Amino acid sequence: MHTGSRDRLHLSKLEAFRVWARAQGYREEAPRGFYEVLRLRKDKDAPLLFWWHHGGDHVTTDARSEPLVSAWLRSRRRA
Repeated sequence: MHTGSRDRLHLSKLEAFRVWARAQGYREEAPRGFYEVLRLRKDKDAPLLFWWHHGGDHVTTDARSEPLVSAWLRSRRRA
């Protein structure tokens, strides 16, 4: 089972990603647990989860979050 990616979203870019995701219609929910740093949901879909393993400088994403992260990266290249 694919668990996501550990190196596509740098911790320093998390706030910019969060703002962009809100503009795409995602709402932010309170993170749960020690490692979860971002939880996004659109409509009634399952939440998209993002974790930070303290000490690293990248955020780990779950597999369902990958298309959203890819779209954000593409939008940054076009800007």
